[in-house]
Amino acid sequence: GMKRLIVAVIVAAILVPSAATAIPLGFEVKGGIGIGYYSMTEFNDNIQAVRESYGLEFDDPSSEFNVMLDGRIWMFGRFAATVGYEHLWAEYNMPVSSSSYVSYKYPADILSLGGTYHIYRVPTVIDINAGLKGDFAKVTYGTDQEGRYTEYKSNDYGWDIYAEINTNFLNPVQVGFTLGYRNLKVDGFVDKYGDEPHFMGTDEPVVLDYSGMYFYFTAGVAIW
Repeated sequence: GMKRLIVAVIVAAILVPSAATAIPLGFEVKGGIGIGYYSMTEFNDNIQAVRESYGLEFDDPSSEFNVMLDGRIWMFGRFAATVGYEHLWAEYNMPVSSSSYVSYKYPADILSLGGTYHIYRVPTVIDINAGLKGDFAKVTYGTDQEGRYTEYKSNDYGWDIYAEINTNFLNPVQVGFTLGYRNLKVDGFVDKYGDEPHFMGTDEPVVLDYSGMYFYFTAGVAIW
């Protein structure tokens, strides 16, 4: 009894660390700059209606500058657990006369968790990966359409799917390109008093749809 237990503990102490160290791990950190093409269906519809009421042509405010930071732990050189951060800049100034305009600011901070799969490698040339991640977005919507600038905040969830190409001939340095699609629609905005914003000239609550394609040019370090 006791001897068998002692032997079992000793064997486990030897084998468990050996199994853990047998799993080949790798690490990757990279940053990027890019452009996001947002759907913004409800927002654009309201902007178009307001501009038409002032006799102005529609000016689509649906693409904006983005930055990202991404960290990964690779396992077996095939799968990676991914954590990421993105900041989406978004701002639109709509003229309502020759000397005045209404401003809208709707930046988003996105935290993401997901996985990346290594699809194909051309040695000393490129790596091709694809991935899926879930998003948690913190969005601020600010406007002066009521005559004073007011900010409203909301949180929501979405998801991304993406593919990427990275160089592997300058190891450990990688330079790459990422193309993805994001599904993210945010509503439920309130200000510090609990009041919700409405689209100009309507009783419709503000909805911001960040869904759409995006791309990043990336650079970082990968050891895997």
